[in-house]
Amino acid sequence: MRYLNLVRNVRNWPSYLTFKMGINTKDPVFFNLRQGSLRLKMIPSMKPLFREIFLKEVYGPALKSTNGGKPLIIDVGGNMGYFAMYSFLKKPGARVFSFEPVPENFKHLQKHKEAHPNLDWSLFNTAVSDKEGAFDFYYNDGHSPEGVDVSASLFPSDRIFTVHGNHKKITVPVIDLKKWMGENNISHCDILKLDCEGAEYSILYSIPDEYFPSIRYIVADVHRMSGEDENIESLASFLKEKGYWVKTVNSEILYAGYNA
Repeated sequence: MRYLNLVRNVRNWPSYLTFKMGINTKDPVFFNLRQGSLRLKMIPSMKPLFREIFLKEVYGPALKSTNGGKPLIIDVGGNMGYFAMYSFLKKPGARVFSFEPVPENFKHLQKHKEAHPNLDWSLFNTAVSDKEGAFDFYYNDGHSPEGVDVSASLFPSDRIFTVHGNHKKITVPVIDLKKWMGENNISHCDILKLDCEGAEYSILYSIPDEYFPSIRYIVADVHRMSGEDENIESLASFLKEKGYWVKTVNSEILYAGYNA
């Protein structure tokens, strides 16, 4: 099924196989997606994320949940833009807001956006939490030759296991999601995607009750942390209380749809 998804999503899909086997030595490799002129830059350290999004299609249920062709999507943890590009592949008329604080990640994210000027895609070089200001941010130094990191976090290694002991610390701007939505007149959100290495708890637990009916679907990559309620079971229970049906997969991925 995974390779069938590859063929469905990528026009030049044989390039992925030669890239995976080390036969294709081009640097970088580009994949042409099966929607208009969408073109995705691939680097070696992003293979796991590419597989998760385009082969396993972990975000497929979220995109299928939207009835219209122009969903509003908030992408927290935009990384290089793979999720956003997948969203435009499935919903060409989508409106996407991507947040990414890691400088090297954001450079790649910008290049993807610049290569596709016709997309309704807004980028923010900031982290997201339940507060705003400038805060320490941790990422794994030397995680990849390209400087890209998929496990950067607002939390140090004693709080979350994805940040290792040799982490690098920088200061990044942080925005409060609910305040940002209010200031930007975001009255509804079709999909709230969270892949933010622990910040999913502070973001969701701080959202006022009146906001939840306007957030129709939530998909989160959930990371177990040291706090009592910082686990997927507690988060699932919380969202059920707020009116969502919830499904979890492998104690890592959480899907939640609001029961209108």
